[in-house]
Amino acid sequence: MPAKKKDLVDRIADEMDRQTTFNPLLHALRENDKKNLFKTNVTTYYHKTGYALFDYYFGSVINLHNELGEIVKQESRVGQAAGTVNMIIGATGSAKTTLAIQLSSNIIRPFKNSNVIHYDCEQRIDISRIENITKLHPSDFEEGGRYILKSESIGLDIMQESIVQLYAAKMKIKDQISYHTGQLNEFGKEIVILEPTVVIVDSVTAVINETFSVDNSKELSSAMELQSNTEGARSAKSMRGFLKDILPLCKEANIIIYFINHINMNMSMNAFIPPSKQQNFLKVDESIPGGRGLLYYPFNIIKLTAKPGDDFVEDSDGFTGHMVMVEPIKSSSNQSGNNSKNVSFEMVFSFKHGFDPLRSLIVYGRERGIIEGTKNRMKFKDDPSFTFSLKDINKEKDDKPIWEGIKLYIFPELETHLSFIEPEEIKFDHRSMDY
Repeated sequence: MPAKKKDLVDRIADEMDRQTTFNPLLHALRENDKKNLFKTNVTTYYHKTGYALFDYYFGSVINLHNELGEIVKQESRVGQAAGTVNMIIGATGSAKTTLAIQLSSNIIRPFKNSNVIHYDCEQRIDISRIENITKLHPSDFEEGGRYILKSESIGLDIMQESIVQLYAAKMKIKDQISYHTGQLNEFGKEIVILEPTVVIVDSVTAVINETFSVDNSKELSSAMELQSNTEGARSAKSMRGFLKDILPLCKEANIIIYFINHINMNMSMNAFIPPSKQQNFLKVDESIPGGRGLLYYPFNIIKLTAKPGDDFVEDSDGFTGHMVMVEPIKSSSNQSGNNSKNVSFEMVFSFKHGFDPLRSLIVYGRERGIIEGTKNRMKFKDDPSFTFSLKDINKEKDDKPIWEGIKLYIFPELETHLSFIEPEEIKFDHRSMDY
């Protein structure tokens, strides 16, 4: 028998032997396991947000296997991970709220049963602004529409009750709101998931962490004492419990949460000893308020930094705005890092229309030499057959194959930001156990 054929036969035999090996413990556990306590139930799916830069930096790569368990293909899955809690942080004016609104609106856009619930706890946004930056239909904001804006004080108890009710309602009509994604999981089975619901909490530090009765003098006195002495510790404890309770509900019912949070100064108690970093990729003098639960539990922590020095003006650029740097301070599906580690990207921000996905990709392409020329006369390096300008891009995109050029030349570059591996890298070296 030829050596290659014999090797294949041996591998098939080994795999069949491995699969048919009887495991009495698992058999006993699964025999009456009506709740599927001892079966893998993790399915990860990514919703596109309309912002390719964001999606690739926070996307993932999955391994597709053959019947032998060998990796036969790796596929990029880009976008916002379904059913996850995420946090957008940054200084005032860094467009945190705008990014959350635009991501959320694009996530629900393809689905008729999806909606956004926006808790504007700081009471700083209005429907017209949201309509301008999302291009959603006015009916989406009316009673019964898909975008629910709530401008009010809200406690974690009320928010948790809302999420529990949302979870219960979605599970009750699960068959009606499930959809076939057309994508396969690691084991060749199609991913079927519930249509997404997105919750925006702006900002998490403005959320009231506990409610109490004003008619109960003991509760009122206790609350006043807590607020004056240990407000930070109380808030952190409440937030930690809230996150632990809602995470499994969000995962199962595909509820995506965007917390918006500020960045505080991280001060040392000793003037001679610098403060320790709160999180690996934050600066030494930066801290995230709300307790360590807001560091541990989010799937992604997205830091925004406005760069007003890199500004755009109406006369020469066709819009007024500036660049915003995005750093994946924490990414559970891809590489975490910051600008000093060369793990960051920049997006074009328009004061009128929010983040611009097309112009952001063009700036990205110019920075990497994929697009050449001045902003008034640019071309793709590998396709000089047409030119375009940053100022008139919204007119020219319908007359020239700009999007086609982006897909052909820029998307392959974006793929390099994902964590692909060579198949042999996943093989276990048994010699490491031989001691």
